[in-house]
Order: sequence, then C-alpha cells, then structure tokens
Amino acid sequence: MADLKKHLNILTDLALELGATRAKPIKVSNVVVDERVRLKCTVPLCIFYGKNLMCPPNVVEVEEFKKLLAKYSYGILIQFEIPFPEEMLKIISEHKDLESLFLNDEFDECFKKSLSPALNKLDEIICRLESKSFMFGYKIAVGYNVGPCMLCDECIDIHTSELCRHPYKARTSMEAMGINVFETAKKVGLEFEQPAKDKAVFNGLVLVE
Repeated sequence: MADLKKHLNILTDLALELGATRAKPIKVSNVVVDERVRLKCTVPLCIFYGKNLMCPPNVVEVEEFKKLLAKYSYGILIQFEIPFPEEMLKIISEHKDLESLFLNDEFDECFKKSLSPALNKLDEIICRLESKSFMFGYKIAVGYNVGPCMLCDECIDIHTSELCRHPYKARTSMEAMGINVFETAKKVGLEFEQPAKDKAVFNGLVLVE
C-alpha cells in the first residue's frame, strides 16, 4: 500500500508536469456510475454512436463496467481546462438551442481549431500515465478520456475485420462507461461548472491497481 500511494503521487505529479490543470488520486468508491449517462449517447443520438470503435454500442456495457470497476481501489482524476475563445462565445450567443449550434459549420470549425488540441493533450496525458503505471508494475492499469475518439478523421468500418489504427492511443470516454463525470469530480473536490459558460473542463481517469 505504501508503494501504491507513492506511485499515485508520482503519477499525479507527472500529469501536472505534462500540462494537466488539476490531477488528484481518488478512491474508486467515489466514481459515480449511472446508466442514464450512457443513455445520453442516444438521446439525442450522437453522430458517433455505432460508428466509432471507442463509442457505444461497441464498448463494454455499463453493468459489466461496474463489475470491473469494483475490482480497482484507486485511480487518478485528471482535468484539462481551456477557455472558450471569443469567436466561439460569439457563435454560442447567436444560437438559442443546441441543435442549431451543433449543426452550425462555423461552430464545428471553431471547436476543432480551438478545443480539439486540448482533447488530444488530455489523450496524451492519460496514455502516458497508463504507460507509467504499467512500468511501475500495475499491469491492468487502464485509462479513460472524454468524448469520442478523434485520432482519425474517420474511424474504420466497424463491420470489417480491420483493426484500430491507434490501439495504444485510442481510449473510451468516461461517459461511454456510464460515469457521471460532474458528480464524480464534485465528490473528490474537483467540481467544475456545468453547463460550461466560458471554459471547457475536460476530465480523464486512470485506474491503477
């Protein structure tokens, strides 16, 4: 246990060194899993649903994930914060509902230009911590990021036998596993504003055992 706590602190420091805004060792008992989070992948229907290897229904079911999660005791919650650029705030203010906003090409382009690099950075941090955990001897350490995997412009055709192009980088999101990210962060003292108003706070999780 002493070594585990020492390693958790080293991993937390590494996350911060790599650019995370906040990182904290947490007890897995504080991870809130709620099937309704997974439901939001279909209501409204996400454009990645069934079309991305890292998204539902191509990933572990929530009930199965609960059983697997219970086998872990500790993890590290990682947050990467980035302010919304003025251009994005202006576009948001001009739309009264989410449908018109997310179907807006200008918003989509602004998101990709401004926020996608932050998502990629979080992916990098999670994979580095997962790798470092493995080197410490935690062979079943596993990381989860946020949102759909966007390492490729288009995911492989899930109906073929073709393998993922980036198996050592592609990770499933916390939300896809049914994790209520906001409530989990709140329970461990890393609460963030929801809905976001002027900044995005992306969350990732690395389970270490």
